[in-house]
Amino acid sequence: LVFGVLKRNPILCFAAVMLTASGLGTFDKFMSLAQLHGLTPGAAVIAAAGLGTMILYMGFGNRMPRAIAVFGALCIVVSCLVTVPAKSAPVVLDLPVGTVVLILCCGIWLRTRDWITIGILSIPVLPRWFMFARSISSWGFVVLSFVLLFLGAVVSSLLKQDRSSRDVHHLEL
Repeated sequence: LVFGVLKRNPILCFAAVMLTASGLGTFDKFMSLAQLHGLTPGAAVIAAAGLGTMILYMGFGNRMPRAIAVFGALCIVVSCLVTVPAKSAPVVLDLPVGTVVLILCCGIWLRTRDWITIGILSIPVLPRWFMFARSISSWGFVVLSFVLLFLGAVVSSLLKQDRSSRDVHHLEL
C-alpha cells in the first residue's frame, strides 16, 4: 500500500487493500471485533474491502477508475444488507449504518462529484427511509418536507456556486 501511494498508482493501492482485507479474516482480534458488532466473518471482510476502496477513491479522486469505486460501493452495500436486514433492523443499528453512508457520500461528493457511486451507496438507507416515512404522523411529513426543502436549497446553492466559479474561470482565460 505504501509503495502504491509513493508511486501514485491507484490500481496498486487497490490490490493492496484487497489483499489486506482478505488477510484480516485470519486474525482472531478482527473476527472477535466483528462478532462483537454482529458482523459475520464474510461481511466484515467485505466491509473492510469496501471501506478501504472508498477511502482510496476519496484520496485519488478521479484518477481512480470508476469501476473500482463502484466495486467498493457494492461491497459496502452487500455488507450492510447482509448485516442489517431492512425489515428486522432496530433503530439502534440504523444509526451507525446511516452515519457511515452519509459520511462516505459527503466525502465522495466533495472530492469527485460521482453520482453513480453515491447512488449505489445510498441503497441500504432507502428502505429504512421508506419505513420511517410510513411510521411518522401527518406533522412528521410537514417536518420532512421542510428538511427536504432545505437540502434542495443547499444542493442548488452548491451547483450554482460551481457554475459561477466555472464562468469566472472562463472569463480569466
